[in-house]
Amino acid sequence: MRLKKLMWVLAVVAFVGIPFLPGCGDDDNNTSTGTSTSTATSTGTGTSTGTGTSTSTGTSTGTGTSTSTGTGTGTGTGTGTGTGTGTGTGTGTGTGTFSQADATGTWDGIMFGMGSETGWTRVGANIDGSGAVTATYGLDSTGDSSLPPPGSITWTVSGTGVVTESGPSGSASFHGQLSSNKLLVIGTSGATGPTARLSVFRKRTATAFNTTDLANKTFTFHGLRSGTDNSWSYGAGTTDASSAATITSEVKPTGPITPGTGGTFAVNSVGIVTISGDNTWYGLLTDDKKIMFVIDGGSIEVGLNVITITGQTYTQADYAGTFNFSGVRNTVPNPFWFYGVTSIDAAGNGTYISYTDRAGGATPADYVRVLSASGVITDPADATYHGQLSFGKDITVRTNTNASGRHGLTIGFK
Repeated sequence: MRLKKLMWVLAVVAFVGIPFLPGCGDDDNNTSTGTSTSTATSTGTGTSTGTGTSTSTGTSTGTGTSTSTGTGTGTGTGTGTGTGTGTGTGTGTGTGTFSQADATGTWDGIMFGMGSETGWTRVGANIDGSGAVTATYGLDSTGDSSLPPPGSITWTVSGTGVVTESGPSGSASFHGQLSSNKLLVIGTSGATGPTARLSVFRKRTATAFNTTDLANKTFTFHGLRSGTDNSWSYGAGTTDASSAATITSEVKPTGPITPGTGGTFAVNSVGIVTISGDNTWYGLLTDDKKIMFVIDGGSIEVGLNVITITGQTYTQADYAGTFNFSGVRNTVPNPFWFYGVTSIDAAGNGTYISYTDRAGGATPADYVRVLSASGVITDPADATYHGQLSFGKDITVRTNTNASGRHGLTIGFK
């Protein structure tokens, strides 16, 4: 996919029996807790005092004066003969707000293409307050480093964090979603025809990075290949004090395989990760230094991988929440993309709030997901399903094979 044609879908680590790591999740929720106080006055003979506690979601209205932090107000009522005073405490869950200003800044991105545009692209860009994109660097898997004209792509951010593209070099099919911390955009694109893309963009902050950020770690990886190999893989590994990686296990659709060889990570000051022995391997480290989104491969086969640093402990309730998700699947001859919103409760019961795919498919059925103490996610109804909850418990990645035998990867975040 050539940069001069790229729809600045700015596209994680491919490890499928490759010279290092082989080769996603579900959605977004912002929760706000507010305390509200209200006072009500009634007139009569005598004096009485009452205290009450109320809980509200969204906005409630108090009688008297109500003060709240976040979203949610409680109502207290005192009734008696004389003067009654009621105190209410309200806890509310609201929807996070986004604005155009959230796109402003410097971004790095990777794009993973399937089908007729199989390949990867890595890009960097500055985005101004109006959403105008000025690309600062770029390279694709064919060696093309040309850039779109400044301002020829515009990002527009909705109040719910949906990111769309317009302009002569933009992609009208791009659908992205800002994470709740407003530092990631993950999205899909691909109009009619045999192509689909999954893209990841990471906003730069003042956080400083270096190679020691990946030293002495344990990690998992999930990835998808495109080209001569169109399958998923997942596995685990470790790094030593020099950030040299060793792959300890690897699984493909056919079962466990001999793990791929490792390499030594190098991290530059803005969190871009490379690995020794493979100049196509290119990763973006998140601001908390716990997740890498990676592309690699040559002209006939490329990969997208997500590497998650492990070592956290989990309970099933840690998976509860609302997730935005984006994914791709190697459906031949026309690969497809999908995105949506899903909600899962503390017991692992999930339902889709919304779902869209390239083929106009039906919303998937409700599901059950099980989270292990190490953060591994499985589905009792799908033996091929394997995922990982991030160290921060807010991002998921998973791979699976659908009923038609097609392999896919999905990334989600709260």
